[in-house]
Amino acid sequence: MTRSAAKSPALPTSSKSGSTRVPGRCHIGCSGHPGPPERRWFYICTAAEDLDAIGQSMGGAGTWNLITHHPQAFAAAVICCGSMTPDDVTRAVRTPLWNFHGDADQTVPVAVSRDRIAVLRKAGGQPLYTEYAGVGHNVWEWAFTEPALPPWLFAQHRAPQARTVGWG
Repeated sequence: MTRSAAKSPALPTSSKSGSTRVPGRCHIGCSGHPGPPERRWFYICTAAEDLDAIGQSMGGAGTWNLITHHPQAFAAAVICCGSMTPDDVTRAVRTPLWNFHGDADQTVPVAVSRDRIAVLRKAGGQPLYTEYAGVGHNVWEWAFTEPALPPWLFAQHRAPQARTVGWG
């Protein structure tokens, strides 16, 4: 199955909350992060905006890892054909997420997503799941053009108490 190529939109210069990015800083008003300079990249400042975790394939596995270890830090997650990880996905039960997978994926078996979604639903979560018939590992070509995705994503908001999350 193929999808016609479309011109990619320009990258936004501001977040969904209107916070402008500044090189070397998370956003205008960010006072920086603790620790030596070589460790500061482990910090994500989320005080001024809703932060979304989005990934595909190995990046999808990384997204699962982020939302299971730091669920309070993210407003939402979008995962496309995320590969297998040992993470306990029930820790992300309250994180709004939309998982996409193609049933013809021969790189990451579709059962990986089906099983994760089933575990989340059994734990009380309400993840969205879209499985495309006949689509292989390139499922992001369908997911990122899903008309309902932008309004859904921008409707999600992080809990007010979540602020700076540190790794390291």
